[in-house]
Amino acid sequence: MKPEEIRRIYHNTDAEMTATARVIHGLLVSDLPKFTEYDSTFSADFADLFLSAIDNADTLVANTTLRSMLAQKTESIQWVMEKAKTKYADVKYFAQKTFATSLATQNEFGLNDYLSARRNAVLMIQFLEEMHKSCVKYQTELVANGLEVAAIAEIQTIKTALETANTEQEIFKKQRTKLTEDRVKILNNCYEFITKTNAAAQRVYKDDFAKRNQFVYSSASIA
Repeated sequence: MKPEEIRRIYHNTDAEMTATARVIHGLLVSDLPKFTEYDSTFSADFADLFLSAIDNADTLVANTTLRSMLAQKTESIQWVMEKAKTKYADVKYFAQKTFATSLATQNEFGLNDYLSARRNAVLMIQFLEEMHKSCVKYQTELVANGLEVAAIAEIQTIKTALETANTEQEIFKKQRTKLTEDRVKILNNCYEFITKTNAAAQRVYKDDFAKRNQFVYSSASIA
C-alpha cells in the first residue's frame, strides 16, 4: 500500500493552534478534579503530557525558517554560478584572442554551449569540466597569450564548489520533506490533546453553557 501524505488535522496557523492549546490546557488544570471525577484518564499525568505536547510544538523549526534555509542554499549556488560565468568570460576572451582565425577551436571552449549552461547548475558543472579539458589541451598557447596557469586550475575549483553547493541543496530538499512530515506529526499530536479535552469538557460541563463554550476550538483567529 502506498503511504499517504501526513496532513494537518486542524485549521488556523500553527501559532494559533498552539496558543489555543495553552488556553485549553490552562482551563483544564484550573478545574482538573472535575475532569478526573468524570473521566479518570484526565489525571495530572494527562495534563503534564498535554503541556509537553504544547512545548514540543512551540519549539519546532518554523516552516518559514526551513524556507529561509533553502533560500540560503539557493543563494550559495547562485554565488558560485556567477563565479563560473565570470570565469567563462575570461576563458572566452583568451580563446578568441589565441585562436582568432579558428572558430572551430574557439567552440572547443564551449562558446556554442554556454547559453544552455548559464542558467542550470547541473549543466554548468559539466560545462566547466569540458572547458577545463580544453584549457589544459591548449594550455601552452593560452599561457603564451596571457592566461595564467592558476586561472586554468581555478576552473576545477569553481566546478567543485558548484557540485558541493548543488548537492547540498538537493539533499536539503529531500530532508525538508521528512522534516515537514515530522513537524506535522508533532503539531497534530498537540491538537489531539485539545480535541480530547474539549470533548470531555462538553460532558463535564453539560449543565454549564458558558463553561462548555470555553472548550471549543474555533477556526477563526484568536484574539
